[in-house]
Amino acid sequence: MFKSIKYGILAIICIFSFVQAQSVGYVRYDHPVYGYLDRMDALNLIENYNSFELPKTRNEVSTYLTILSKKMDKLDYADKELLYEFLREFEYNIERTTTHYSSLIDESFIFIG
Repeated sequence: MFKSIKYGILAIICIFSFVQAQSVGYVRYDHPVYGYLDRMDALNLIENYNSFELPKTRNEVSTYLTILSKKMDKLDYADKELLYEFLREFEYNIERTTTHYSSLIDESFIFIG
C-alpha cells in the first residue's frame, strides 16, 4: 500500500513539474527578437539584458519589448517597424489580448460539420 502511495505522489510531482514547465513558454534560440534585443542593448535602450542566457521566456522578452515601446522616440524608422512586429507577436504575453491575431489558415476554408 505504501508503495502505491509513494508512486502516486511521485506521479503527481512529475505531472505538476511538466505542466509548470509547459506554462512558461520559451522563445526559440533562433528567433529574430534576440538579434533585435542585442541591438537595443548595444544602444543602451534596455538594461540587464544578457544575450548569453538563452532561451528566454516569452514573459522576459515581453518585458523588454514593453520597455522599448516606452522609448519609441529614440528608435529610428526600421527599429520602430521591427518593434511593432514583435509587439504584435508577443501581444498575448504583454496585454493578454489577441486583437491583432492573424491566422496562417484562411478561416473561410475551415469546415465544421
